[in-house]
Amino acid sequence: MGDGEADRREAAAQDRSARIEALNRRYRIPLRRFFGSRTRRPDDIEDLVQEVFVRLIARGGLEDVRAEENYLFMTAANVWRDSGRKDMSRQRSRHATLADHHHPVDTLSPEVVAVGREDLRRVLVAIQELPLRTQAIFALQRYEELSYSEIARRQGISVSAVEKHMMKAIAHLTRQAFR
Repeated sequence: MGDGEADRREAAAQDRSARIEALNRRYRIPLRRFFGSRTRRPDDIEDLVQEVFVRLIARGGLEDVRAEENYLFMTAANVWRDSGRKDMSRQRSRHATLADHHHPVDTLSPEVVAVGREDLRRVLVAIQELPLRTQAIFALQRYEELSYSEIARRQGISVSAVEKHMMKAIAHLTRQAFR
C-alpha cells in the first residue's frame, strides 16, 4: 500500500468524521426531542442520542444513503426499540433509584467506633451490676423478645413482678450507662 492510498483513506475518514459531526450539530436537538417525547427517564435522552451517532460511526459511512434525515431517524427508532427490549429483559422498571437519603450520613470513623465501643462497655457493666433475676428478665425481654406474660410463666412470677424488674433494669441502665 503506497502513500497515496493511505492519504486517500485518511481523507475519507476525515470526510466521514466531518459528515457525522455536521449531522450531530444539525440533528442533536431534534433527536433529543424525539427521545424526550418517548421516554419517562429524562436522564436517558443523551445516552440514546449518543447511541444513534455510535451506530452511524460503526456503519462506516453514509455515502450510499440518499436521505440522511430519514436514515438518522430510522436509526433512532431502532435505538429506541432496542433500549426498550434491554429495559424489559433487565426489568429496569422494577429498579429503584437511590437518592442521597438512602445512604447513611454517618461514617464509621475511628472516633465513632471508639465512642460506640465505650457505650457498649458501659451498658454491659451496668447490666452486670443488676441482680441476677433482673438480668435474666431483662435478657429474656430484650434479647429473646419474649412477652412479659411468657417471662412471668418461665420465671414463676407475676406479670407485675416482671414489669417491676424491667423498670428497675431500665432505670439502672439509664443512670449508669447513659449519664
